[in-house]
Amino acid sequence: MIRNLTFVFVFILMFPFPSLGQEFKQWGNLQPGAYAVGYKTIRVIDPARTYTVKDGVRISRPLQIYLWYPSKPSSKPKMVFGEYFNDVGFDQAGFKDPEVLRNYVISEFRLGPLAPSFNQPPTAEVFNGIAGTPTACVRDAEPLEEKFPLLIHLPGAVNQSVMIEFLVSHGYVVAALPLLGSSPATYGRGDASRTASLTQIEDIQFAFRELSKETFVDNTRTGVLGMFAQVGIELQMKDQLLSSIACLDCAFDGATYRQSPHYDPRKVTIPVLRIQNSEQNQQPSLADSLVYARRIDIDFTNLPHADFYPFKRIAKPENARQDINYDQLCDITLNFFNATLKPDKNGMEVFMRGLDQFKDKAHISMHEPLPPLAHEQQFLTWLREGDVSSAKDAYLRSNGKALAQRDPFFFTVMFLSRDRAPHAWDALKMFVDSYPRHPRALRLLNIYGYYFLNQGYNLREAKKAFQTMMRDYPESPYAHDAWADYLMEIGKADEALQHSQKVIDLTTTSTLPPAEKDGIIKSARDRIARINSFSKNPERATKGEFAVGFKTVKSKSAKNDPMLISIWYPASGGKSNVTLGDYIREESFEKSAPASGALNDFRNVGQRIYNTQIPDSLLTAIGNTKTAALKAAKPRAGKFPLVIAVSDPTAYHQLFERIASHGFVVASVTARFNSPNPEADSPDHYTRYTNLLEDLRGYMVKQSFVDTSNIAAFGHGGGIQAAMYLAMRSKSIAKVVNLDGGFFGPRSKTTNSRDYHPEKFSIPLLHIVTSGQNAEDDPHQFAAIKAPVTKAIVQSKAVRHHDFTAWRKLGDHNREEDEKQIVNQTVADIETLVVQFLQSRPVESGMTLTLEIEKVNQ
Repeated sequence: MIRNLTFVFVFILMFPFPSLGQEFKQWGNLQPGAYAVGYKTIRVIDPARTYTVKDGVRISRPLQIYLWYPSKPSSKPKMVFGEYFNDVGFDQAGFKDPEVLRNYVISEFRLGPLAPSFNQPPTAEVFNGIAGTPTACVRDAEPLEEKFPLLIHLPGAVNQSVMIEFLVSHGYVVAALPLLGSSPATYGRGDASRTASLTQIEDIQFAFRELSKETFVDNTRTGVLGMFAQVGIELQMKDQLLSSIACLDCAFDGATYRQSPHYDPRKVTIPVLRIQNSEQNQQPSLADSLVYARRIDIDFTNLPHADFYPFKRIAKPENARQDINYDQLCDITLNFFNATLKPDKNGMEVFMRGLDQFKDKAHISMHEPLPPLAHEQQFLTWLREGDVSSAKDAYLRSNGKALAQRDPFFFTVMFLSRDRAPHAWDALKMFVDSYPRHPRALRLLNIYGYYFLNQGYNLREAKKAFQTMMRDYPESPYAHDAWADYLMEIGKADEALQHSQKVIDLTTTSTLPPAEKDGIIKSARDRIARINSFSKNPERATKGEFAVGFKTVKSKSAKNDPMLISIWYPASGGKSNVTLGDYIREESFEKSAPASGALNDFRNVGQRIYNTQIPDSLLTAIGNTKTAALKAAKPRAGKFPLVIAVSDPTAYHQLFERIASHGFVVASVTARFNSPNPEADSPDHYTRYTNLLEDLRGYMVKQSFVDTSNIAAFGHGGGIQAAMYLAMRSKSIAKVVNLDGGFFGPRSKTTNSRDYHPEKFSIPLLHIVTSGQNAEDDPHQFAAIKAPVTKAIVQSKAVRHHDFTAWRKLGDHNREEDEKQIVNQTVADIETLVVQFLQSRPVESGMTLTLEIEKVNQ
């Protein structure tokens, strides 16, 4: 029997398929498929690995790949069997003379595999006849222009030439690799060492890279077959390249494979076929460890190991039809790969039914796979790519035990947190649960919380992280420091003060390095100083002493465009309160427009801004919300400072009501222009609204209750442009309030306007900006104005640009209470600053916790 011989054949075959109807004597009863068979060799060198050192010179590892593939029909003659031996001579790529190696292999083949078919070893004449037998292959035939599944055969070509040709005729690419061992010392002798096995895995990986260059290879459907196919199992444990494995009487030595650095049965989740003979004492431990793979075991009761080779039919092709056992092996192997590599969802069921014919000859068993317990690479990849359900399922089935080592798990979660991935919290929770109360879990929670607190902003996520820190690390100064920052963010200064002092107490008695102690104590003390500064000046935006009246006026601009002017003013008496719905309805130039249409338009705009859905019931409630303004109220006697803006009556009604309650008249204007819109970014685009604001000023200075010597202009977003340009155009404007307007940002292209003369802007400016707008402001444009500027930077990234408008009420629908609180507090603080600025009272740092004050040109 072959396995008892003192040598193992390491040849690699490839043969083309015969045209239909042509008989290949070596095939016996095997039925050819639809494809002709091409064959070639690929001789490559892996420069990254050393095969041996000869005469002090390093020789890189050679690899000759024998390749069979479906080809186009060819008129060229078929290869003869002996040509395989010519190719084998080149296996060692110059290390040994090809002719010497060829003759050596032929001698072994004559004395070994062929000898049992003759009374004595075949003579040279008999062997030459065998070598001249046509195969199914055409050397270097032109391949078909489509992709086929790839099979790697181990070992070599000569050992299974018939099966390989047969598989290729049915639509497979087959590559055979020689058993070079780990060095020339064991070439062709089946070195069973760990080093040789690992080297063979590297050979397969290198071959995959080379074969992927072939246009006809589909490297997404791959398999390994042969008597050394168990190497494919170890390969799958290292690098999941395969789709299925077919072991033909392989030696499954589980003890040896458990010594592998890649040993991890969890990674083998592909179908594995094991066909075994009746003579070998198989060791089932490796196969039995593959509980996550579908395993089909076929144990023949009367199938000698020698019948797993085609040598009998190669020695005497005329008797090939009598070699039934080998035909069955080929058919089973083909059907298995058809079931696992061809796109047929019922393929495995058909394959198993086909095995029924062997029930009297073999014990057949199907081992259904357990749901795979993820290995580390799978688990971390699921997390990285956002497949949370697979990761969670695997984690739960591991009984909450870590599925990945701490450090790679840590960095995966850290990057997810950094990228603010939607599933970052799920990954972080698994890490915290896997490594409870570990310092790295604390660090991850800290990173996660601050990413969402300071970048990209999400108070809800930050709160989850910081609360977990407080729960799991109650004695950590970092937990209290983070929680104090969160409390500051939502305006709970008194609680933040308590936790800041706790930070100092815990840090002082901790074993942290001195530099680290100094940093965290300084952070806490700075926070305490800010809170104390604020507590000394606790002024809040409160309603002023005046009742507020509201009315709208229809007028005409200097260019005869219809204008809608909205006016808030100090009032005496008044009837019922104006509702938000009243404001929304007042925006229409036609009183006949249906009220429901105006409310729906308001809702549609808000839904787009905040990406939320507002139900009819909530819209009705918002529309019925009472405001501070009174209907039909008489103007208060006296003259009052004026604030003008380009705006509809709804957007800034809360701010305008607050300003009017402190003794100001506020007027805003919209228009229906008769002429087409000027081209975007053209000078006329900016001039149109500057003219409109000037027309509003002209109308308002004629009103008896307006102090014409004290006029300020207000703008939010794009509305700030008209306010700034008018101040550059006219000396009648005494102050400007910019509420998150992009006048100084490059996107606004404000320098295009004819009115852009920054040297003429010399009046006080209150510049209130969110952090995003502050980062976008061009410092050169900002420096071009020589006016005294009070810049107020909104600290919380929870506050969005449209939160300064009436649409904030729609945004609140989708906010948590903490987030809603800080947004509303910020808006109230902004109203405080605006009123103080308009009253020419100091606006200083420490007046609010939500705004950071900077003074420019002062």
